[in-house]
Amino acid sequence: MGGNCAHVASDLKKIKEGKKLSPILMVRGDLARGIPAQVADGYHRVCASYYTDENTDIPLKLADAPR
Repeated sequence: MGGNCAHVASDLKKIKEGKKLSPILMVRGDLARGIPAQVADGYHRVCASYYTDENTDIPLKLADAPR
C-alpha cells in the first residue's frame, strides 16, 4: 500500500464503519500544454476508496494551479 500504509488503513476502517471520507484536493491540469492534474491532498483516501471499490465516486475539491 505504499508509504502511507497507516493512513490507508485508517481510511479503510472509516469506510468499513460507514463514515464518509473528506474530499480529496485536486489541482487542475492543462491538457493542451501537457500538464497533468495532480492530487494535492488525499492520495491515501483515493487508495482506500479504490481498494474498497474501484468504481466508487470520490468527492473532490478542484483548484486551479497558480499562474
